[in-house]
Amino acid sequence: MKLKYLFSYTLSIILYLLSASSGYALPWDDTVKVTITSRTAKSSKETEQYVHHFFDMLSKSNSDRKLLSEQNLKKYLSNDIHYRLNGVEAANNLESLAKRWNKVSEGLKSYIIKFPLNSLVVANNRAIVIYQYDEVRKDGKRYTNLVSVLLTFDQGKIADWNAVVEYI
Repeated sequence: MKLKYLFSYTLSIILYLLSASSGYALPWDDTVKVTITSRTAKSSKETEQYVHHFFDMLSKSNSDRKLLSEQNLKKYLSNDIHYRLNGVEAANNLESLAKRWNKVSEGLKSYIIKFPLNSLVVANNRAIVIYQYDEVRKDGKRYTNLVSVLLTFDQGKIADWNAVVEYI
């Protein structure tokens, strides 16, 4: 069952990547020429390590909520980050994102990002991350989430976060 969801989300993100940018076209669409953006300064391996380190830090914030401070997040995220959940923009800068994550964490007794990440694909200045996120709310309710995220990097930091969250 999980493999079906994993495939579905991966495919939807890939199709989004192909169709959302004016420089990309679907394989059967010959009216738009494919333009591949130039590589960022970081290699794919460095970006992969960066993503792992960032998600590890997010997971550790369960026991140390100070890791969600704007000052700490500034190490990983650009000041003008756009954060979208299921197509809705939830934050449009680092300050509002830090406030949002802190407010959400206040309503949770605990949370954990399962490692290893389900999937991580890095190309140019983008990364697709699929991971499982378990949470226990203060009222005792438990939820398991499957999250697919398209990250876009600018100047070595995450500048755009598009996530699809499914409660499983």
